[in-house]
Amino acid sequence: MNVVRDLVALGVDVTVAELDDDRRARARLTGATRCVDAAEHLPECDGYVVVTQAPSHREVCELVLERGAPVFVEKPPCTDVADVEALASQGGDRLFVMHKWRYHPGIRALADLASSGRLGTIERLATTRTGPGTLPPDVDVLWHLGTHDLSIAVEILGGVAPIRNVEATHDSSGLITQCTVSMGQLPAAEHRMVVAAGVPAQVRRFVVTGSDASAVVEGADVSAISVHRRDGVETLTIPRTMPLTQELRAFLVHLGGGSPPVSDAATALTIARQLSEMQRVANGAAP
Repeated sequence: MNVVRDLVALGVDVTVAELDDDRRARARLTGATRCVDAAEHLPECDGYVVVTQAPSHREVCELVLERGAPVFVEKPPCTDVADVEALASQGGDRLFVMHKWRYHPGIRALADLASSGRLGTIERLATTRTGPGTLPPDVDVLWHLGTHDLSIAVEILGGVAPIRNVEATHDSSGLITQCTVSMGQLPAAEHRMVVAAGVPAQVRRFVVTGSDASAVVEGADVSAISVHRRDGVETLTIPRTMPLTQELRAFLVHLGGGSPPVSDAATALTIARQLSEMQRVANGAAP
């Protein structure tokens, strides 16, 4: 209900499609103007936000894309590259993905530092995302957590780098639960990504290293980032804005004629192909 809450707070007239009676009641209490029991019963809207389980994203997105309005879908847009390709083909410039970490104030500060030259030549991005939470039944740790960190690479480095090495841990069913991936080719910056579910330590750590300095975001809910130089550490204050609210605001601005959200269908497809390749290498194929 966080999406409904934030849309209502942003002044939107929200109609919710939800099969479950209790969830429809909660949506009304959260501020939805009206509720229907299926996506096909939604009225014509200026835009659609799709927040369902990942395996149903393609079906729901295809349905609302037929109406011609922009669509903002939760990550991952699908869990199969072919499905993402189909949605990208249908949606074109009307389909966007909710990569909320691209709206995180700390990540945006890292991107600004990297592009400004204040860190020198960018050499490395290191992202660590681990915790005790269990995986949803429909995705492995790459599609569940790695999606975020690849979107961060797009925001900071401008894209995803070629895969060099993948080390993965699988559960008894063969699902990837932990993974370390090295990406990049000289002279471009490298990206080292660590993701893990079901482990004790809750870590959200993002480091950009340049030839002159490095900058660190330590945690998801932070008010400052640190810049480490040879002569000391500088602390930079960042806004305490919520990424979900920021990305929804960006979508609403687009519906009003403004710039589109940062992650379009082409970006989503790039990330999906990278995740699929990571899975392939994790399961024994050569990179």
